[in-house]
Amino acid sequence: MAALVESHRQSPFCLPPELVTDIFSYLNTSEMLISLSVCKEWKNTLTRFVHGPLWRNLEVPNNSGRGWPGPSFGVVENMLSWAGDGGANRIVMGRREMARETLTLLLNASPNLEHLEYTLQEEDFLLPSDEHRWKRLKYVAIHRSERAFLFNSPDIPGGFPRTFLQNAASSLEHLALDGIPIHWHKLHSSGLEPKAPFLPKLKTLRMKETLATGFALPLFNLSDAFPGLEQLFLSQYAGTMFLGPAPSSRRREDVWPNLKVLFRGNSLQHIRLDFGDPSWSCMFRDLRSQLPTSDVTQVSEFQSLRSFRSCGLPMSPVGAQNLISHGIQTGQLSSFDIAFPQSSPDHQKSINHLQGYEWLRGAPSIVTLGCYDFFFPSYPKDNEDLCLPQFLATFPNLQTLSIRSSRYRLPSFTHLMKEILKLTHLKTIYTYHYNDHPRVRFLRQAAEERGVELIMGERPQQWPMPPSS
Repeated sequence: MAALVESHRQSPFCLPPELVTDIFSYLNTSEMLISLSVCKEWKNTLTRFVHGPLWRNLEVPNNSGRGWPGPSFGVVENMLSWAGDGGANRIVMGRREMARETLTLLLNASPNLEHLEYTLQEEDFLLPSDEHRWKRLKYVAIHRSERAFLFNSPDIPGGFPRTFLQNAASSLEHLALDGIPIHWHKLHSSGLEPKAPFLPKLKTLRMKETLATGFALPLFNLSDAFPGLEQLFLSQYAGTMFLGPAPSSRRREDVWPNLKVLFRGNSLQHIRLDFGDPSWSCMFRDLRSQLPTSDVTQVSEFQSLRSFRSCGLPMSPVGAQNLISHGIQTGQLSSFDIAFPQSSPDHQKSINHLQGYEWLRGAPSIVTLGCYDFFFPSYPKDNEDLCLPQFLATFPNLQTLSIRSSRYRLPSFTHLMKEILKLTHLKTIYTYHYNDHPRVRFLRQAAEERGVELIMGERPQQWPMPPSS
């Protein structure tokens, strides 16, 4: 009897089946397959119909590099049988041998699919165009597709899967693409239709490009194809953006009324600009002079702004005030980046630039700040030379700092960081990708002593942004 009790203590399968499913749901596909090899009891139990949900989240990774090569075609067939009717809810597919056959198998067996993420194969491949087969599909992401979308027409092998996405229009809410389909850049009288799918329920669109194509991207045409868009992400090289001709059936003010990220309107909540062109620094400078009243916060298009992120846009303090002053007054703005002018080696220019942000000092809503390309005296002699640490110390709720400047050598930069640690109550600092230099180890130790996590890298970008009222 004692041995039986001990056996039940060690086996998770003495628990109710729904609890067993919940426990194993935290494992990924490779970990689940490893679990089958523990013993015959584990394999027989985990592949029972009652545990079918465990096999509906299928990840089939690249098998061309190091690490786990992923399940074979035969194992994928088995996993689909264990998933039960409806097949997989989530499919993540990398580059691999028999990729076309594997992905076709997964799609055909998964009418209840909700999430599809795949890497475009080197061989020509096109998603199936079966009419309205995937009625629950909400998320599609296509990786490594930039060159294929640039040189191929839609709906041919290797091209943009327009018909597949159009057939999912009744449910599709999120679309992420590496690259922009070439035909989206082209203007014609009927807008993007029918060259782009009409996706009325699409909420987020993310497009990344690493090649500077020089093609223009007409935003009004995008609004025809995706009228309900709430979040739009365009990478640094995602074409030249311009409005294009206004849709004849709508006013400009009615275009994308629900957009909260990266565009205009009082509902705008988050902005990220990665432009490196200094001519953009004046984009908000003259806003106040264009208004009939000096109270820009009452009519600003940025009344709901919660975050502004741009490490390469040295915006003037006056322009920044026009942009975020309402968010500071209402306590909504929690994240802001300050990029310093890059044209002068003079310390005084950075000092003057920071002094221009006097109106921002001590804002209680600020939780995250970024400071980029500043140039202060390497070894401060007085309080003015310490203006950056003192400025950061005024924010009572500041928790996260992103900081870097190419004008500093490592010794002077670590000295500055030590001063910042002394005067602030930070929790996390993101900075350079330094190697394991002795000075960096010393700085990391100093940060740990003050309870600060020092991360060598860029502050991650969340996408999609969390919804807020």
